[in-house]
Amino acid sequence: MIVPAENPDDITINNRSVKKCKEVSFISFKDSLVTYQVESGHYRFSIKNIKSLTQSSRLTVPKIIPADSILFQPDTATVRILSRDEKAMIRYTLNGNEPDEHSALYSEPIKINSNTIIKAKLFKTGYTQGSYGKSTLTFIDPEKNGLNYEYYEGDWGKIPDFT
Repeated sequence: MIVPAENPDDITINNRSVKKCKEVSFISFKDSLVTYQVESGHYRFSIKNIKSLTQSSRLTVPKIIPADSILFQPDTATVRILSRDEKAMIRYTLNGNEPDEHSALYSEPIKINSNTIIKAKLFKTGYTQGSYGKSTLTFIDPEKNGLNYEYYEGDWGKIPDFT
């Protein structure tokens, strides 16, 4: 169970402190998200100071299409980056670095024809940045990489010497 909170102590379960609820175990707290392991049952989570979280909502992760893919040279991939929030700016990198407010601004599909790690992140004034999306495009040269095989048919009681 993941619950948004400014502080883990801001959360109560069934009007009790989390520490007094034996069916719920604290796992982690990062980026205003508290993670619990919860046993089967009915619980009512209450969060103090929730307005501070809703005033600066967290942006979602953009979707990168194609996702991790292997392509053959000389193909070119046309990469699209999508967001559910049409007013958020999408910034991206092609070198594997995490995007920041100075990274390239996405406006149209990107043509890629070599090994590339694409990372994209949403930015919007008044909103908390979310995580980045990532896609790895790997290009294989079929002249250098591939599979060689020989195929034999027959009914044998013993395998012949194929050399």
